[in-house]
Amino acid sequence: MKVLLVSFFSLLYTFSFSQNIGGREPGDISYGTTVSPSTLTGGGLAGDVNVLNGQYSSSYSLGSVSTPGGLSFNLNMSYSPSFTGGDNPSIASGIPYGHGWNVDLPMVTVSTDAFFKHTIIDECLALTDNDFDGSPSSLMFNDEEAIKEGELYWFAPRIHLPGIASGRAVFKYFKDDIPIFVLNTFEKHIEMAYYGDNIKVTVDDGTVFEFKVLESKWRQASNQRTLDYDVLRAMIEGGDIAGAKALILKGNLIPKEEKTTWYCKSIYNPNIPVNQSIIFDYEKFGEFSFYEEFHQPAIINEVSAQLGNLTSTYMPDFKA
Repeated sequence: MKVLLVSFFSLLYTFSFSQNIGGREPGDISYGTTVSPSTLTGGGLAGDVNVLNGQYSSSYSLGSVSTPGGLSFNLNMSYSPSFTGGDNPSIASGIPYGHGWNVDLPMVTVSTDAFFKHTIIDECLALTDNDFDGSPSSLMFNDEEAIKEGELYWFAPRIHLPGIASGRAVFKYFKDDIPIFVLNTFEKHIEMAYYGDNIKVTVDDGTVFEFKVLESKWRQASNQRTLDYDVLRAMIEGGDIAGAKALILKGNLIPKEEKTTWYCKSIYNPNIPVNQSIIFDYEKFGEFSFYEEFHQPAIINEVSAQLGNLTSTYMPDFKA
């Protein structure tokens, strides 16, 4: 009799804390409170969740500006999740709006990479050669090649015009010695002219986006030290041996300024009278040194031992 009573109270305890969440089969109604979509409020910010990867993205307008002649621009702020990876991650990611947040501005971005005459595999093969005498002829540099060693070159430009077009730009032809690029795929014809210190992108209705504000960062040197420094001294074909050797070492040791983004400075259309335009004014958000460790006395002394009196020439402040 005692055993039966214990079982009864145990069963009663279990049911007293259960919750009714609906019927047994999918689609059965729940007998609890039903909340209709109209009673839910999402506030002023709305977005979408990608059903494939679960990533959330959103955007909202910060305002718009227009001219009497018909030029207009709507400024949006957007959020999209981003992941940092690779061998050259940005140390300023998330500044100043927060990680994943960006103001949607017209811009031209590029990728960069360092140039080296010889690959690491070539150097390793030369060092393992039984006939290697310290200065393999197959790995020689002249003065001009020494200057280029380790330098950064940009490639694969991408054009982003909010609300108009975005995509990778490819070289088309030279026009009066000015390189002209077009989008690799497009619905509207867009041409980008590169003038060195500025970029102009012209869309099909004649509107011109002029890019003059350049954002640069600092990129860690390759640190490609397969060959010994003494070997590098012997790999210069004539010229200033000490200077050329320093140039090669500079490409391996010293971080370099990396051009990454051109921002739009103005929008105008020569077909609209009275020189109407939309001007973008930017304020810099702080400044810091990307590689402050290179200004430590111990590192300066070590670099000076390798670069000699050229150290001051190749030791910038690394600020951006």
